[in-house]
Amino acid sequence: MFMKSKGIIQLSLLAKWNLLVTRWPTFVEAMLAKEYIVYRLKEAYAIQEDLRQKRQSQEQYADLKQRKKSSHGWMNVSTTPM
Repeated sequence: MFMKSKGIIQLSLLAKWNLLVTRWPTFVEAMLAKEYIVYRLKEAYAIQEDLRQKRQSQEQYADLKQRKKSSHGWMNVSTTPM
């Protein structure tokens, strides 16, 4: 969170730390009261990870498709007789 060498605080890490500190007691209470909450959290994480991987695959496919499209256009132009 704090980089000593530069004296910089990373706001993204500060926000996560602040959320954790402020919500931790509520989370523990809910976890103790409702045993299924851990299962639901794991399930939510698995869904989030699956969506992230699918999005990454789609982005890679779109990038590959764009590369092929641009390389074919270049080849068509270069092989056209003058």
